Amino acid sequence: YSVTTNDNCPGETLIQTAGLPSGSEFPVGTTNNTFEVTDVSGNTTSCSFTVTVNDTEDPTWVIPPSDLTVECDGSGNITEFDNWLNSTFTGTDNCPVVTVTNDSSGLSDDCGATGTETVTFTLTDSNGNSINLDATFTIVDTTNPTIDLAASDLIIQCDVDNSAEIDAWLAANGGAVASDSCSGVIWTNDFTTVNEDVCGDITTVTFTATDECGNFVTTEANINTEDTIPPVIGCPGDVTAVTEDGDCGAIVNFQPAVAIDNCGTAIVYQTSGLGSGSVFPVGDTLIEFTAQDECGNLATCTFTVTVIDDDAPE
Repeated sequence: YSVTTNDNCPGETLIQTAGLPSGSEFPVGTTNNTFEVTDVSGNTTSCSFTVTVNDTEDPTWVIPPSDLTVECDGSGNITEFDNWLNSTFTGTDNCPVVTVTNDSSGLSDDCGATGTETVTFTLTDSNGNSINLDATFTIVDTTNPTIDLAASDLIIQCDVDNSAEIDAWLAANGGAVASDSCSGVIWTNDFTTVNEDVCGDITTVTFTATDECGNFVTTEANINTEDTIPPVIGCPGDVTAVTEDGDCGAIVNFQPAVAIDNCGTAIVYQTSGLGSGSVFPVGDTLIEFTAQDECGNLATCTFTVTVIDDDAPE
């Protein structure tokens, strides 16, 4: 800028009493400039004007807001969310002081302790110029629950009503325990039926622990059908025979033992003594039969064959 003077008696002097000289770098805002002129006779007068500098330049991002996805920690990921909101993004401006603000009102309530929020970040300089940028913070749960204690097998007795025992075992998830870092878990199983009438039958049950976000883990256990009850065996009654003239023994026929079992069938075989139709000697002969069921349980019975010699010697 320039300031000019004029006086009827030439030779006046001009001084600046406020403001900045022409050619200076003026700050943003209004600067008052005052000049005083004095003529050769000492008369003075002054004038003033203002220089106004406006800042219309927007700030710029140095580290702009960006999306962030984190794995659920079960507590809302408070530290990570706070750092993302308040300590991550920066900007700059031709006028040095800038501030970053946001309109966060909190994460949404999704499955478990997950959630998300889209936040508008505002970068503002000291003169009110600002720019906006949106970014999204997301908490996800992609981690399966953990089996802390595996399911254990259940042993049931063959040909017995085991429904209450099985129901209790299923309700307890086979004794399994699971945990999850982001939510609780819900247990399910694939049990349909068990064959309680077959010794040695094995029914495999899969227990599944699922968290609130659909992640799951499994553990397996068996329902084992056992038979510890021996079969029931019955032998014929004792048999008595008499020798024929001139013989020192007698042919004896008898019925075999019979057996039944609570779980399947049982086989019967002779384990001691002579077979039916054999010549038995005079005196007592012990006959033993054994029954064996499909699980190897054994039962025995005995009876006596007695042969009497009623021939007198000659």
